[in-house]
Amino acid sequence: MMDTIAGNYAWHGDVRIAFEVEGTGDPLVLLCGFSQSRDVWREAGFVDAFIRNGRKLVLVDPRGHGQSDKPHEPAAYEPELEAGDVLAILDDLAITKADILGYSRGGVTAMELASRHPERCGLLVVGGAHPYDQDLSLYRQAIAEGLEAWVSIIEEHVGTLPESARAMFMANDVEALRAAVALDRPDRSEALSRSGVPMLLYSGTKDPVCAAARSYAAAEGVPFLDLPGMNHMQAFFAVEQVVSAIAAAKKAQGFEPEPGDELSPIPDLVGEPHPRSFM
Repeated sequence: MMDTIAGNYAWHGDVRIAFEVEGTGDPLVLLCGFSQSRDVWREAGFVDAFIRNGRKLVLVDPRGHGQSDKPHEPAAYEPELEAGDVLAILDDLAITKADILGYSRGGVTAMELASRHPERCGLLVVGGAHPYDQDLSLYRQAIAEGLEAWVSIIEEHVGTLPESARAMFMANDVEALRAAVALDRPDRSEALSRSGVPMLLYSGTKDPVCAAARSYAAAEGVPFLDLPGMNHMQAFFAVEQVVSAIAAAKKAQGFEPEPGDELSPIPDLVGEPHPRSFM
């Protein structure tokens, strides 16, 4: 019988974090990117695909997004606070350890969580992000013009958005988004390396963060999945490739799905050294 818990909230200090649970099996936390909500995983097709692979999903609205609280102070978006939000949810659900999949900003939160609390992380999967320091001035400039301008930038990369996706972006609290990117990202590469958490990294080859992510994976000897010809936003929708890569990584760890669950084919993983680059 499939578990479904919708519309739940966990408290981390005085900030309320929205989440939902769907499916049964090995737990997997899904952390979306900047200006998205947890619904994007379902719309992209990840929820159905992971449930077929026998996973219990914990879908999270990051602080400042979706149905979570939306502080307007930049200090409320320190990386350790956002990692603590995920811990609060895991504690509420009595989950001692979970796999973590984060894309873009969600990947940064996932790396912060693994760096600070490796005992709570199984497999760490990071898409469209790297653990090095990052200047977010381009995000600050983009969101300074408001939500319509931000949506226009997104559509330049992925084409005209469906109405449901446009509505998700336009429902954002623009002041919360501005606060969320007010501070640049610190380097967490050494802390992540010390964590010992098993990792899988992936990126579109046209994503500006790809070279840095690939370089880190090569240095650490962890799998890296290239998504040829995809930019940062397109790579989020590579559902089949990402689900297959995670299934392969879990199989290598000795995880086997329940009878009747379907595993997708395993893609080729690469890990060649590559110079760093930053957005």
